[in-house]
Amino acid sequence: MLLSSIATAFHSFKGSSIYRSLFTPPTTGLLHISGFTLAVLLVLATNPPVLAQKPEAGTWSYTLHLQLTDTLLQVDVAINLPANHNSSTWMLFNRHIGLHDVTLNGAPAGFHRDGDTLVVDTPADEAATLQMNYTFHRSEAGSWSDGAANAGNPGVAPAESNNTQIFLERFHKWYPVVYDNFAEYLISVVVPSTHVVYGWHRETGRDKAGDNTVYRYHCTDEDVPLFITRGDIFEAARQVDHNGTHFEFRFLPRDKRLLAVSDNKPVYATSPAQIDSLLQSTTTNALLAFDWFQANLWFQETDTVRVVESSIFGLAVGMKNCIVIDRSLMSMEALDGYALSHELGHLWIGIHTLYQAKGKFFLGESVNEYVNLLSYKSRAGSAAFEQAIRNKTELRYSEKPFFKARFDQVLNQGRGEGQFELIYNKGVVFMHEFCNRIGQQKLLSIIKGTYSRPNHFVTLSDLENQIRQHGCWDQYLELFGLEL
Repeated sequence: MLLSSIATAFHSFKGSSIYRSLFTPPTTGLLHISGFTLAVLLVLATNPPVLAQKPEAGTWSYTLHLQLTDTLLQVDVAINLPANHNSSTWMLFNRHIGLHDVTLNGAPAGFHRDGDTLVVDTPADEAATLQMNYTFHRSEAGSWSDGAANAGNPGVAPAESNNTQIFLERFHKWYPVVYDNFAEYLISVVVPSTHVVYGWHRETGRDKAGDNTVYRYHCTDEDVPLFITRGDIFEAARQVDHNGTHFEFRFLPRDKRLLAVSDNKPVYATSPAQIDSLLQSTTTNALLAFDWFQANLWFQETDTVRVVESSIFGLAVGMKNCIVIDRSLMSMEALDGYALSHELGHLWIGIHTLYQAKGKFFLGESVNEYVNLLSYKSRAGSAAFEQAIRNKTELRYSEKPFFKARFDQVLNQGRGEGQFELIYNKGVVFMHEFCNRIGQQKLLSIIKGTYSRPNHFVTLSDLENQIRQHGCWDQYLELFGLEL
């Protein structure tokens, strides 16, 4: 996923000096963790390794319960271990969540931590129940210090948040995680009636409970990101029924929105009519992109697509039931016209990729961005498409000096330094070179064969097998001899 988020991906413009001159992060309160008050139920499969669990090893079953109040987000966790697990159970768990009380079958459990790794001593060949609980405290200062494990080693905060919104996903390790494993999830989230929850999947139930609303989810996937927001901070929803799918757009009220950049200076839409026209273009582009993906990749039964603007600076994620976009992505949509459709593309491409496998980010982001540009060409024309490719080739939005890259550099690129230059730019250019060699229709057929398999983690081998089956192996090998 984004996923992946995670995932969630930033457009390459976020690295440029133009970007920083236009968009300065607002000062917001964050969450910090102190104490133990949540509950989540997991059933681990056989022999979980340190970082990854093979999906074929068995299905996990999670039950998560979260409750939000004005100042706290409480979560309760219980992990049911089957009889055939190892004597040591390895999980990833955020180092900033202080574990004050961990029990196994009701008695204190032995465990140790190393950064974001949690190892629990469990009886081999015996069923066991591991329990833990903790609470996120809202902090105006934005610290995570209270109760944090391994203080002084910052790592990644367990959530992205501000005073009105919270985003939770597995990359933050806010619950015990074993990557690369599909699982069954039963989730309940209790929030004040002023709030709304958007889940990775559509809710299976929604009930009133006094002054609260309970959202329920039941699905099988590798993760269940949750976006919790106040519901009264948005403009009236823009709703469109289009080709059998209901689209809902929730934008934040703003007195100005970026319209263009001229001579490195921002040009804003400021009148209500201008802003309305700009947002109407955004919704129209989203509908056209969605239609293109449905027609040129594979058709997915989709009853509802929600697009929600986030006030969390830097948050952009394509979830199956909801696209979350921050103001910087909305600005990029106004400038280039294909930022939002990148996130829509993740409904088809790049969600399930192995956590540490070679080519993960190329498979998750470069391929998706190139296909996104093909959809952009269908509505903006060939000249606009070629300009977008030139921008990628020349690293227009990067502060790094222009450089040429090899294809193996792209495939080996992970998260961190050089990610957007190699993944969001050079990787896209290599995709374009490959497309020029084999043709768009054959490329799309390869992509469909690679990504359309349900409940499957896509690997570089999957892509390469499809390339062989389509008779394009020699053209693929040519990419390794290029510097672009």
